[in-house]
Amino acid sequence: MLGLERQHRVLEELLARHQVALIERRSADATRLFGEYAAGLTRHIEFEERHLLPRCDLLEGPRWSDTVYRAEHRRIEGLMLGTAERLRRAGPAQISSLMLIALLDAERTFKHPVEHHHTREEQPSFAELRHARAPIGAARAERTASGTDS
Repeated sequence: MLGLERQHRVLEELLARHQVALIERRSADATRLFGEYAAGLTRHIEFEERHLLPRCDLLEGPRWSDTVYRAEHRRIEGLMLGTAERLRRAGPAQISSLMLIALLDAERTFKHPVEHHHTREEQPSFAELRHARAPIGAARAERTASGTDS
């Protein structure tokens, strides 16, 4: 599995290639590339939720809760589905200039939260999750047992 930062760059490249295909009016390529992007982003989210987010309680100090990341994932997935639906409705026919503008505007609405989310994942506090080795839940269990977990 590629590192998170590398996964982010690969996803950014796929989305950029998709948008270039849109601008060049290559509908089939744009749809295929967005499908590849969506599949990659879905795998990325599944990896985080399976392997990284369960470790959030192991970190000390102020951190984003795993529920924040999960909520962002649900929002991103919803926006991704909306983008896929707009592409499907545009169909394989020649995309008009107005349709192209609408698609790119909608994708900007999708792209912004993804970029923001990825930026936070690349911050040192989130990167620590990859190195957390204690059993999942051990830190929380210890805090609960000692009465320091509210």
